[in-house]
Amino acid sequence: MDPILLTVYKSPFQKIRLGRDYDGGYVIADLPNANYPLLISCGIASDISFEEDFINKYKNTTVFAFDGTINNLPKHNDSIFFFKKNIDSKNSSETTNLHNIINLHSSIFLKMDIEGFEIPWIKSLNDEHMNKFEQIVMEFHYPFYENEIGVFDKINKTLSNQS
Repeated sequence: MDPILLTVYKSPFQKIRLGRDYDGGYVIADLPNANYPLLISCGIASDISFEEDFINKYKNTTVFAFDGTINNLPKHNDSIFFFKKNIDSKNSSETTNLHNIINLHSSIFLKMDIEGFEIPWIKSLNDEHMNKFEQIVMEFHYPFYENEIGVFDKINKTLSNQS
């Protein structure tokens, strides 16, 4: 593996934490004048602290929350819409690849923690899909297998070109 893939870059923007401490909260770049009409949140379990903090910070955001492992969300803000589906590289009655949603939106913020399915899902995205994301916060599981390294190149290629 090329060690450049693990390089940590200093962001020119302040970082903030949204959501609870430990699992469920995430550190994001606090981009000036950011406007995220849509937050796609994948992998919820019973914690929507990130999504609620996000809505409090970015007032005009709609949240599409996906998790096929739970039946519903805890009491939540009316801007959060729940879908009982897991994320995968294909669509089925239990899964979605999100392509239709991504095609219809832009300036998307993506939060994802889907226990290993993130690699095949990212592989299913084309460049046009990738360019719809303004910011991504993602927990990777098992990212260091040789056939998965290309995913990091894909993310770096897309997001490093945005300003």
